[in-house]
Amino acid sequence: MTPELAVRVEEGLEVPLLVWRFAEPHLTISSGPLGGGIGIRHWLMNASVPLGYSRLDPEAHLRELSSARDLAGSGVGMLTGVDVRDVVHAHDDGVTVHATVGIGAPAWAAAPDGHLRTLRTPVAASPPKPGTINIVIELPVAMAHAALVNAVGTATEANGPPRILRRPALDLGSAAGTRDPRSRPAWCTGVAQNRSVLVVQAGYRRSAPRGSRHGIVDVITLILGGTRSGKSDVAESLAARSARDVVYVATAAHEPDDRGFTARVEAHRQRRPPMWHTLEVDHDLAGSLLELRDDQTDPATVLIDSIGTWLARHDDFVVDVGALTEALEALDHDGHDVIVVAEEVGMGVHATTDVGRRFADALGIVNQQLAGIADATWLVVAGRLLALHHLDEVPADSP
Repeated sequence: MTPELAVRVEEGLEVPLLVWRFAEPHLTISSGPLGGGIGIRHWLMNASVPLGYSRLDPEAHLRELSSARDLAGSGVGMLTGVDVRDVVHAHDDGVTVHATVGIGAPAWAAAPDGHLRTLRTPVAASPPKPGTINIVIELPVAMAHAALVNAVGTATEANGPPRILRRPALDLGSAAGTRDPRSRPAWCTGVAQNRSVLVVQAGYRRSAPRGSRHGIVDVITLILGGTRSGKSDVAESLAARSARDVVYVATAAHEPDDRGFTARVEAHRQRRPPMWHTLEVDHDLAGSLLELRDDQTDPATVLIDSIGTWLARHDDFVVDVGALTEALEALDHDGHDVIVVAEEVGMGVHATTDVGRRFADALGIVNQQLAGIADATWLVVAGRLLALHHLDEVPADSP
């Protein structure tokens, strides 16, 4: 990705900033004041500020800057006293690094407390103000969250062997764009600094084919089962193991006259953990999932229970399966885990009415479509799981 350079006017001065606009959402880990932590982001900003920057609300400031640049969706924002026009780019073995480095006080890392020896002044009477190193790293392969945390540690190991650091600061206290003439190369082993590090995982999408969890960060899981098979228990157990926020998407319609069904819905509510978010949807399940995608900025586990109750709300059981699969893949695309519960009515009592047969036929077709996009498909029988995703769709020797 190549950042775009922009200039805005702030306090009567022209101040530069760099903006990365992602063609598709990226999984990022960041310590920036805006969009910090691990999450799906749509853009990145690294903005210069005057050396005398005194605002106490950097997050709000970055939101103002992003709004002025028409940056939609969630993003990551970082600030620096460095002139970001001096950004350094490096590429090696598929990894790309963009760095802005502001070293106001290069120092020996082993200097004792109170004797911070810099290359400009033999002894500093008081610790100097820190500089800022902002790093943007693009990774070409999928990585788990723990690996991303380790990558940040690797990226920030700057206090290593001696090396030359040369990044002239932008003196915004005088004329705009004037470089500080005192800036010069310096040998050092350590830096008095604040670090704001971002790792952008450019290739966080699947690095393995569907049906294999190796190299996959986010998945669509389909859980099939008959009545009282334990399918909902299995789905909720899987969701509970997630380290992410859980959004429970309830598709059942309120039927106050059906006491038995109402009791079952209430039992589902009571056993869900109180920290789970519940989203009750109407017949437009696809539209509700797309709205959830827009509102949920951080990766979540989305549990949909169930497809059969959603299908039953439609006249003649006519649904747009394509719209549903597109919505599920959109959630998956943004890094969310998706667990879908669906009834397997074909193994139950055969319907004796026309409407029952049409429902079974329609649900069977929907389930086949969902299995076609799922990374994992499980059949639940008596609370036990059978993996279907390892089975071939059609035997290789079939005519």
